[in-house]
Amino acid sequence: MIKRILGLDPSGRDGKSSGFCLIYDFEIIAIGEFKTLSYLIEYIYLLKPELVAIDSPLNYPSEGPYRKCDLLLKKNALNPLPLNMPGMRQLIERALKIINVLEDINAKYIETFPAGALRMLGFRKPKSLKERKRYFERIRTLFSLRSIVNASKLTKDEFDAFICAVTGYAFTIGRYREYASEDCKIILPVIFTNSAL
Repeated sequence: MIKRILGLDPSGRDGKSSGFCLIYDFEIIAIGEFKTLSYLIEYIYLLKPELVAIDSPLNYPSEGPYRKCDLLLKKNALNPLPLNMPGMRQLIERALKIINVLEDINAKYIETFPAGALRMLGFRKPKSLKERKRYFERIRTLFSLRSIVNASKLTKDEFDAFICAVTGYAFTIGRYREYASEDCKIILPVIFTNSAL
């Protein structure tokens, strides 16, 4: 059983916050932000997570603005951003650096999409800190997760990292939907059953 699950919401450049959230043995034990990719990578090396769920495309489309798995999301009214946007290309470049680190430490990793994950769980995108706090408690309860973190000042990046971590946990217990094609695979959590598209 995988116990050490890390959710990451990486930024596209240094100076902007990258969120992280750690679930260990059914409990949320750490949540926070890093301002540089080097600090995030150092944390990963120290932590040695077993599974990492990343809020970023993990490869480029072969042509056009979308991969085939992105088009599957769009077909189901889950709308990812076009991957040919400058900010998205920077994000993918940094995500690929993170993957190199994960492969170096033999960690498994999955791609996820917090906005889509929230929709799958029946939530809209939170518009305020108050909503982020409420969603945090409701979503962790949906998955019977304990928590020792203080969610009273949860930032957007921390919240997205939390959703990534929950998706990673859902993946380990079979409560997920897979949007897969030959070029990519996106994992989203579901409340009850495992299903693949």
